[in-house]
Amino acid sequence: MAVTFGQLEAFYWVARLGTFRAAAHQLGRAQPSISERVLELELALGVSILKRGKGKLTVTEEGMRIFDYVERMLYLRDEMIQGTREDRVAPQRIRIGAIDTCAELALPSLLRVAKEAFPGALIDITIDNSVRLRQMLNEQQLDISFLIDPDSRPFFGREQLFEIEQVWVAGPSADLSIPATPTSLARVPIFAQPRASFATDTMLDWFATAGVEPSSLNTCNEIPMILKIVEAGMGISLLPLPMVSANLVRGLLSVIPFTPAIAPRSLYASYDLRLRAGMSKLVESVRTAMQAHREQVPALSSLLMT
Repeated sequence: MAVTFGQLEAFYWVARLGTFRAAAHQLGRAQPSISERVLELELALGVSILKRGKGKLTVTEEGMRIFDYVERMLYLRDEMIQGTREDRVAPQRIRIGAIDTCAELALPSLLRVAKEAFPGALIDITIDNSVRLRQMLNEQQLDISFLIDPDSRPFFGREQLFEIEQVWVAGPSADLSIPATPTSLARVPIFAQPRASFATDTMLDWFATAGVEPSSLNTCNEIPMILKIVEAGMGISLLPLPMVSANLVRGLLSVIPFTPAIAPRSLYASYDLRLRAGMSKLVESVRTAMQAHREQVPALSSLLMT
């Protein structure tokens, strides 16, 4: 039995999305058709590539090895189709994702460069946390994203751009024990982004080093609103240094020296290599904007207790 691209594509999306139903929706086909194609692929290869359990599919070890080949084959097919199109038109839509820290510091220059690099294309921007952006990248809903620690994916570039430090901040009149520890801050009202974000997960991991949890953890999607709450003395927050540096310089916030230290997180650009030329310009615009901010704002790292 011959192996077809239809079979390979069906297996690829089932493995990527985790269900036959999701793969069928992605490919615009009926679910039984997807199941049949995957079964035909298994028969043609003579191996089991999916393990079917109660309501759950997992890729077998042999299936993972085959998945790598399939991903490369589908990528080359798409590259061939794009490279041989007679009109050679630019992509009609460029989908960009960014975490809020990146958007705050680099969005204007990023949008300007995107319009120059992809003339005539519609530019879609998604501002979200890294967990959600990584999911969108893996589901091919973004062409490029600026986020914390993306997955390593074949045929996607992955460039480290910037080290982002996080600091505990409070209102200028806060009276807290110095240096702060997980135990001492566990009793203070804390304002953070919703759970399942890298920032909040990092904060909870910090408390876990002492075996404690915050007694009052309040969540808010918007960092500007968190800043207003903290400036008003209603609580404290662990936030990216680039997002609070201007407020610190103006005296609206104060850094809380703390121990143990929290390692900086790396901002990466992850992008589709088929659009390498244009994407490189976007990456460089963000790198330049982030570096310019670092040089314009006085160094504040010395306020941290490591």
